[in-house]
Amino acid sequence: MKVMFFLMLMFLMQLKAEVFSQNQALTLKMKNCNVEEFLSEVRKQTGVRFMFRQEVVKDIPRFDVEVSRTPLDEVLEKTLGTRGLECVFEDGVVILNLRQAQSVKEKRVFGVVKDETGHVLPGVTVMLKGTTVGASTDMDGKYSVVLPEGVHTLVFTMVGMETREEPVGDRTEINVSMKEEVSEMDEVVVTGYFNQAKNSFTGAARTITSEELQTAGNQNILSALQNIDPSFVKLENNQMGSNPNAIPDFQIRGAGSIGGMRDEYSGNPNMPVFIVDGFETTAEKVFDMDPYRVSTITLLKDAAATSLYGVRASNGVIVVTTKRGTGKKPNINVSANFYLNPLPSLDYCHYASTSDIIDYERDYLINNPNYQENPLDYFDLLNDIKAPSYISTVDRLYYRLAKGEITESQLNASLDLLRKNDYRKAYRDELQQMNFVQDYNLSLSKAGDKSNFFFSARYENESTYNKNNSFDK
Repeated sequence: MKVMFFLMLMFLMQLKAEVFSQNQALTLKMKNCNVEEFLSEVRKQTGVRFMFRQEVVKDIPRFDVEVSRTPLDEVLEKTLGTRGLECVFEDGVVILNLRQAQSVKEKRVFGVVKDETGHVLPGVTVMLKGTTVGASTDMDGKYSVVLPEGVHTLVFTMVGMETREEPVGDRTEINVSMKEEVSEMDEVVVTGYFNQAKNSFTGAARTITSEELQTAGNQNILSALQNIDPSFVKLENNQMGSNPNAIPDFQIRGAGSIGGMRDEYSGNPNMPVFIVDGFETTAEKVFDMDPYRVSTITLLKDAAATSLYGVRASNGVIVVTTKRGTGKKPNINVSANFYLNPLPSLDYCHYASTSDIIDYERDYLINNPNYQENPLDYFDLLNDIKAPSYISTVDRLYYRLAKGEITESQLNASLDLLRKNDYRKAYRDELQQMNFVQDYNLSLSKAGDKSNFFFSARYENESTYNKNNSFDK
């Protein structure tokens, strides 16, 4: 009995000591301290010992602490708990550990996907809406996907079937029946020789209407096609600069492996074939064509077009169909378009600054062995009338220094004055301007019982990025 009483007394004393150590009041005011300095001060006031691994506290940045008569457990939670540490009181010792992150709750959703007749559908894509989390059904139409906790919707998609969305809610088994997608197949593909129903055309083709063309920007047809279809690629040629008369190169199916044939064939052999109303034409004619004249444009992208237009069509064919007169009454359309293109940035060119150029020219001159040996002889050789050489502004200043016309301080002052001249800004201000385009279009059409006509006229004025340079067409 006495032994039992003694053990209970020791347990209560230990429990009381631990509670007492947690409730001790602290008053601290520390600036820019680390964890070890903070714990040392806490131990001085409370006598509580701390146990931790060095790697637990070494990455915690310094901090400020200011408390007044606050219990120890509150001080530790406020100071260390907010910095990712967990404090555990055990036998009068505080053990510091990294606070464990709460695990994310997940659940598995499974089911079977079938069609309206009850047959299973393999290869159906099952995605969590708005994410890339998903799965596909197997040969038995079964799927299984693990979802994080929350409100979710599963999206079921398959070619030839209507898309189906199912809210998950509390369900773990979701069986879905998908309906067959029914669509009209009355579109046609214009090949330049004949019109063929789209559902019976086996080649790769894309038909673009006049409305799509105007939406993409109707400054010129080829640039508009690049904005509509990613397979139609415009090849940039920086050597042409802003020359408005330069016709860029275009590709549909990439470049051929045989090079060096441009001069032999008087053109780029990788360019597609251009057909307008059944007749072959050049890229220049299509480039200059009025976009308002176009009814449809068909891109024949694959090698199947070679059966119609020969081997050159292996690079693709662009078939343009112009508008015809409609309605027995005259139809008049007038439009005006204006385009303002800001100056392109020169940052991508990585031009050296004026100061960098001056430093380069000065270092090149000073480190020249001929200049170091005798500056005057060096400049006399450059000024030789029989073989004169270019002398930059920096060279002229050093020439004057060699002749004694200026002092070194005057030389440095002149160089500092030159550094203030930003040639890049001067080039933009004096030689370049924003690109402004005026585009006016007039069309007149009328259809009759035996004939129809369509007349169009276009005037375009474009000022290029270079000042005093513009063209009309």
